[in-house]
Amino acid sequence: MSNPNEAELTLKLRDEVFLPALQEASGRARAMVDEPSILLNATVQAFGEMLVQVIGAEATAHLLRGFADHIASHEPAKPHTNIN
Repeated sequence: MSNPNEAELTLKLRDEVFLPALQEASGRARAMVDEPSILLNATVQAFGEMLVQVIGAEATAHLLRGFADHIASHEPAKPHTNIN
């Protein structure tokens, strides 16, 4: 982030828009399905779709490849099976 106003707005959007919406969606999804792998799969697919809508398919693919490379370059951690 290049300036304090951008950082402040980013945090405001995170706290006031995205986190509440994601928490609500997570609760609704857990009420429908009690299988962590299905919940995680649906979450990842929704995140990918949101990225495509915001930055386009090519940029999303590039971003996610970068995430994958970053994850692969680190020491494996113990998997967490509880996504609550």
